[in-house]
Amino acid sequence: MTPSTRGSDSVSTSTAATDAVRRVYFREKQREHRMKNRSKHSRLMQRVHDLEKLLRLATMSTTKLPPRKRPLSNQSDLLLPWKVVADVMKQELEASEACQAILRDRIDMSVAVIRDMQRFASLHHMYLNKDAVFQHFAFPPLSSPERVQEYDLVFTESDCYYLLQRSHLTFDVPMEALRRMNHEHLCSLLLLADSTSNDEKVVPCRNLYK
Repeated sequence: MTPSTRGSDSVSTSTAATDAVRRVYFREKQREHRMKNRSKHSRLMQRVHDLEKLLRLATMSTTKLPPRKRPLSNQSDLLLPWKVVADVMKQELEASEACQAILRDRIDMSVAVIRDMQRFASLHHMYLNKDAVFQHFAFPPLSSPERVQEYDLVFTESDCYYLLQRSHLTFDVPMEALRRMNHEHLCSLLLLADSTSNDEKVVPCRNLYK
């Protein structure tokens, strides 16, 4: 083998190695490019599925969308701009909040009616059972002209005493006026009205009929 032949073989070997490296490099680049395109395609398909889901929700939640001016030609016509979807969701949110406020007002009104009915039922029950209650506490019948007026003082170990009153009188006045009259009358009897620093204003009781 001559020197020229050995030089030619060396050059051929070097060229083949370079071509092999180049082929490996380009194959790697093509693989990376395919992976990148595949990942991008997956993201785009996921985005399409998400938008289609939003479209179905918007279509089910409202029936007042403006009519389309042209028939659907393909699946891409079903995709709405994000601004349209956002506007529809905003309108539904406002409608839900308004409906919630209306329902809360109705609940408050219903609760007030229930409480009034409970108070009325308690009063009606007391009225229907007045004869039995009067008999239980040894009061004379309502038709009797007899007047009952009894007082009792109960002393405690803490230098305090309670005045117990048992009376049977008929007053055709509002309950608040009767309560105030009894308070002033009892204080005047015991000489306690505005006489000490412990004298406190009587708070109207809202459970008189319960």
